[in-house]
Amino acid sequence: MSDFTRRFISAVFLASIITLTFCCTEEAILTKIFLALFASIAIYEMWYYRLWVHYTHVVDIGTILVFGCIFMFWLPQSILGLVILTAFAYDTFAYLGGKTYGEYITKKRPFSKTSPNKTWEGLLIGLVVSAMVGVAFLFLWPENLSGNKTAIIIAVFGGFLAAFGDYLGSHYKRSIKLPNGSGTPFTSLLLPGHGGFIDRFLSLFTTALGAEILNYFLR
Repeated sequence: MSDFTRRFISAVFLASIITLTFCCTEEAILTKIFLALFASIAIYEMWYYRLWVHYTHVVDIGTILVFGCIFMFWLPQSILGLVILTAFAYDTFAYLGGKTYGEYITKKRPFSKTSPNKTWEGLLIGLVVSAMVGVAFLFLWPENLSGNKTAIIIAVFGGFLAAFGDYLGSHYKRSIKLPNGSGTPFTSLLLPGHGGFIDRFLSLFTTALGAEILNYFLR
């Protein structure tokens, strides 16, 4: 089975769990618990690779995972849904866009040293689709999101937060000389084809952290 097939199957399974828990529990509390578990597994990856030796990454990656997880519990269900959709839309379509249209416009890479597999085409497609998905969600859930400044900013710019988180994850792995798609044996078994929980969820928790900071200052 190819990496793409394994990635697709595990992504469908993951999306199904998040969708069911989000729709079937009050304030999406079970979704928040699942995501907190995923953050804990990502922290396990940090321990597995002895990230504390690289103290700067304990600060940036650790802060995002811990505070993004905590702040996520404070987010209203509607904002959390927006965070999940925009972050996952960016991750998914940046990957697919890069695979399909990479180097179609330019052969230059946005992060050639940190993440040489990422392309400008994938980055731009991820940002555009993330904004489209976010704005569509605003119209699908207008009673809770209409006029909400945090929701509007996350809908349009959440992909940029997700891209920043994705960049940090790649930077961390490159700095400790790990292949960009590598996870631990345990996390690769849990989430095959995704390269570990830091790779998959750091962009989500970066977006959640940004959303709660915005929510605090704009409410």
